Amino acid sequence: MKKTKKWLIWIIIIIAIAGSVFAFFKGKKPVTTYTTAQAMKGRLARTVSATGTLSPDQQIDMSFKTTGTLKSIMVDVGDTISKGQKLATIDTGTLLSQLKVAQAQLLVQQKNLSNMTNHKNDSSIQQRDAQRAMVQQAQASVSVIEDQLKEVDLIAPFDGLVTKRNANPGETVVLNLNSPILTVIQKDDLLIESNIPESDIAKVSIGQNAKVTLDALTDNDIFEARVFKIDPASTVIQGVVYYRIKLKFDNLDPRFKAGMSANVDIATAEKENVVSVPQRAIKLEGDKKFVDVLGAENLTKKVSVETGLEGDDGMVEIVSGLKGGEKVVTFEVTK
Repeated sequence: MKKTKKWLIWIIIIIAIAGSVFAFFKGKKPVTTYTTAQAMKGRLARTVSATGTLSPDQQIDMSFKTTGTLKSIMVDVGDTISKGQKLATIDTGTLLSQLKVAQAQLLVQQKNLSNMTNHKNDSSIQQRDAQRAMVQQAQASVSVIEDQLKEVDLIAPFDGLVTKRNANPGETVVLNLNSPILTVIQKDDLLIESNIPESDIAKVSIGQNAKVTLDALTDNDIFEARVFKIDPASTVIQGVVYYRIKLKFDNLDPRFKAGMSANVDIATAEKENVVSVPQRAIKLEGDKKFVDVLGAENLTKKVSVETGLEGDDGMVEIVSGLKGGEKVVTFEVTK
C-alpha cells in the first residue's frame, strides 16, 4: 500500500513538471532575427567582364608571286621595318632567261604575221586572223614574265615589325599563301580581341568604354579602351557560343606587346544618384515586387517597389518605393 502511494506521488510530480514546461513554452512568443542591408543612394553600374589578347590591327603574310630561288632576305624576327623598305628578293636568273625566250618567240610570230600581210595572195583571211591570235598569245607570255620580274622583291606595306620568317637564302620559294616567307604586323596599333558569351553579348554595344589590366603589368596599371567592332557571327569554343569583339586603347603604352593577356571590364550601363538594394531583398507576390523594411521594435513593413537597372554585385535599382537609407530585410530566422 505504501509503495503504491509513493508511485502516485512521483507520477503527480512528473505531470506537474511537464505541465509547467509546456505552459512556459506555450506562453513564450517566437522571436525573429533579421539580416538587413541599407538602401544605398549613389552610382550603380553594370559591367561585362572578359579576358582577351593584345593583337595587331593589321597583320600580313607576305609571299612572292612567282617561284624562284631566294637570293637575299634582309630582315629577321623582331626587326622594325619602314613602309617601302625592301625585305627580300629572289634570283631573277631563271625569269630573265624565260623572258628572252618569250621575246624571241614574239619576234618570230610578229615576223610571220608581217610576211602574211605583205603577201596576202599566199594566205587566207582565216590564216592571217589565226596568226594575229598567235602574236597576241606570245605578247601575253612576255607580259606575264615582265610582271613577275616586278614582283621579285618583297616590299614593306607599312611601318611595323617582323614576327615570323620562314625561309633562308638559297632556298626555293613557291607561290603558296599558306606558307608565307614573312609575317609582319603594325607595331604601334595594338588592339584587344575578346570573346563574349552569348548570355552577355546583348549588353555590349559599339562605343562602350572599358577598363583594361594586363597580366604582364601590375593591377595598378589600368588602361582605358572602347568597343569598336562586334562580329555578327558566333564562334563555338568547347561547346559554348561566343561572339568576338575588338577594343581600341585610348592611349598606347610602350610596354604593350602582341600576345599579352588582358582583363577587360566593359561598362554596359551606368546611373548616378539612384537608390539600390541587394537582389535578395526583393520578393515577389504575384507579378508585384516588394521589400520588407525593418522599423522600430523589430517590426517589418511590406513596401511595394519598382525596379530598374540590375547592376554589379547583385545590386538592383529601386525606381520607386524607397528613398534611400531604409533597412531592407535580406534574410530572416524565427526561433
